[in-house]
Amino acid sequence: MRQVFTFFLFVGVSLMYSNAAVQAAPSGKMKVITVPELEQPCAGSQANGLYTQTYQSGAVYLETNCLEGKMEGISRQYYETGELWMETPYSASQINGVQKVYAPSGTLIKEESYFDNYLNGPSRQYYPDGTLMSESSYAVGQLEGQQKNYHADGTLESTDEYASGEKNGTSEQYDEQGSLIKSAVYINGIEQGVLTNEENVAVLTVDQDQQFNRAPSAPAAGTVSTPRRTTDFEDYFETK
Repeated sequence: MRQVFTFFLFVGVSLMYSNAAVQAAPSGKMKVITVPELEQPCAGSQANGLYTQTYQSGAVYLETNCLEGKMEGISRQYYETGELWMETPYSASQINGVQKVYAPSGTLIKEESYFDNYLNGPSRQYYPDGTLMSESSYAVGQLEGQQKNYHADGTLESTDEYASGEKNGTSEQYDEQGSLIKSAVYINGIEQGVLTNEENVAVLTVDQDQQFNRAPSAPAAGTVSTPRRTTDFEDYFETK
């Protein structure tokens, strides 16, 4: 089965307004590092040109370009030791394009597509050695379509079908040998029945009254929703 990973997600437009981050210690465990308390990037006297922010040690934490008071182009954040942490594309201070997150080793561990601050398009996460951990797709900030998760050896671990951010369809789980260990049917996020190959018994129970009792949800108009914006890499390292 998959190793245990810590999964801390930051909800919001950017980590750049937080003062805590998590870094991998040599033992593989996690340690907390402190990053600067940032003012709004590109505000005031930094309306145009390069904007930088540093750690207390003087090491560069953030580099971004300002155009008429808004973030424009690729914003880069760094570990205090100097390695590139994250690249985020901005257009008029809105995240547009593919955000990439790196481990201190330089390995790409996450890449996600955004449109106007919403997760929108393909999303992929990787194990520290670069092996694909998961792949999914978003539409206006919500999971849409098939999500796949993989064991550390690259074999398929599970598949789920999503519509409007909720499980809709068949979800399957596999062991590291590739054998199906569970298959369940979901409607609007509610498990309707389970198919199992244990002792060659197959059972499917569907509550017909629950099939169409919930309308698909959608983000409220005018809101910024980034429910899975990850600005750290702590979800990729084993903790004990």
